Amino acid sequence: MLQSTLGMFGVFAGLGLGITTVKFVAEFKRTDPDRSGRIIGLLLLSGVLFGVVCALFLVACAPNMAARVLSASALASDLRLGAGLVVFNTLNGVQLGAFTGLEAYRSAAYVNLVRGLVCMPVLIVPVAVWQLPGAVCGLVAAAGLGCLLNQLALHRVCRAANITIRYSGLRSDLRVLWSFSVPAFLGMAMTSPVTWIGNTMLVQLPGGYAEMGLFNAANHWRSALATLPGLVAQPVLPVLSHLHAVGDLRQHRRVLLSTLKLISLLVAGLALPVFLLAPVIMSAYGPDYRRGASVLVVLALTAVLSACCSVIGQSIASAGRMWHGLLLNCIWACAFLLAAQFSVARWGALGLAVALLSSYLVHAITTAVYSAFVFMNRETGRTTQHQDDHANVSA
Repeated sequence: MLQSTLGMFGVFAGLGLGITTVKFVAEFKRTDPDRSGRIIGLLLLSGVLFGVVCALFLVACAPNMAARVLSASALASDLRLGAGLVVFNTLNGVQLGAFTGLEAYRSAAYVNLVRGLVCMPVLIVPVAVWQLPGAVCGLVAAAGLGCLLNQLALHRVCRAANITIRYSGLRSDLRVLWSFSVPAFLGMAMTSPVTWIGNTMLVQLPGGYAEMGLFNAANHWRSALATLPGLVAQPVLPVLSHLHAVGDLRQHRRVLLSTLKLISLLVAGLALPVFLLAPVIMSAYGPDYRRGASVLVVLALTAVLSACCSVIGQSIASAGRMWHGLLLNCIWACAFLLAAQFSVARWGALGLAVALLSSYLVHAITTAVYSAFVFMNRETGRTTQHQDDHANVSA
């Protein structure tokens, strides 16, 4: 619940800055390197500012949130300890967005490897000494160290691309925040708070925290299943943004469909062993966890649907249709809350997993229909215009 709550505040602090960095750095890195440097600087400063504001708000409201919402007053001090995680995770999102926009995947992978090796003792030792407060402090320290390593690598990558990160003269690019970051933030902000509401429905049941532990153990496997496909799909948004900018919608659709097939097959292939070995996997957490095998199966299937939705969402972002993406996310949120209201009280952890699966099924259908309608119509219109121009030239 601490991670879920801190993650929710991190979404508000992030304000869609990561995906904004990807899109605009990818668009201007070759045609206008100076503007790319200004946009990176603007979004890094914005990330620190928004992260600090949200962290201070979290510190102020931690006692009331722990007592009234989480039903555990003792968690107030741990929420305050974790406030730094909000700042570092926000900054990390912008840094990773810059790596993706610059297509510096090898550098990002190297930094992640070094970060994982260096941060391992930073995470483990505090847990062994201070238990839960140590776990929170370890997460904050590891996130801060990761941001430092990312920033050093980012400056090196920018120099190689003849881009200078600038922190002055940014006023002309402020409109980027309003035109793209705000609707991107509102669209993505649906996920963490809505999921958090579902978690609170679960923990408020008798024995709810035990059910939450069961769900969380299975949900880590859903996150793991999404990791490799997420890395594979990283180059898609820069490519789609470029193709949309130059008006090559036919190739845009080909890249989208090819990526969608690849990701769906990849996630399904990774999920199949989880389906088959679910009782064994959950039993490894302890005898009481064996009954969570059905929860793991449902969440693994959810991972397949959510990965497909993520790819389709990148096509919407590449076209700059973030307000439409917000509407689609609202439909997902309503579907999840309605399903959770019905299922969590009846089936506990399994009910929360079923609610997630149902909502992503609705989301997959709505986003697929929207993308097919919008991009097919635009391609048809572009083809018609081309034919008209050809007829005029012939005449």
